[in-house]
Amino acid sequence: MNQTEIINIFTKKTLGLTFVLSAAALAFAQEKVGISGSVVSKNNQPVPYASVTFSNKANKQFSDATLTDEKGQYKLELTPGQYDITVEAIDYKKSVVTKQITAAGNIGALSIDPESSATNIKTGDIQGGCYYSAFYKTLQSRTG
Repeated sequence: MNQTEIINIFTKKTLGLTFVLSAAALAFAQEKVGISGSVVSKNNQPVPYASVTFSNKANKQFSDATLTDEKGQYKLELTPGQYDITVEAIDYKKSVVTKQITAAGNIGALSIDPESSATNIKTGDIQGGCYYSAFYKTLQSRTG
């Protein structure tokens, strides 16, 4: 066997192994789908800067969280599955719903109820600081 034959055999085996490993990686890969939605109050007003957390029931690694924008809307990419969706905002009661995410698209509006007592501006500032700190810690624990 000369050097050229050895190189050809080695190249074919390496190429074959690369193909098999790539096919296996694609078979186990989970495709994410882009979803969007909004958070509204009971009187159908948008709730800006609400925390929306998607907890995957089967695999916590697929869980994710986001904040709504100033119009109460959010966008996120998730792996299809069953999710507990938790919505939290200052001066609103925490809300949890369960939804099956199967395909990309808008999952609709998530409604949350206002707290029974209004908070004053000073208390709102304090709650806002705690809220963002808790959200930051949640993100840190998921990524690190």
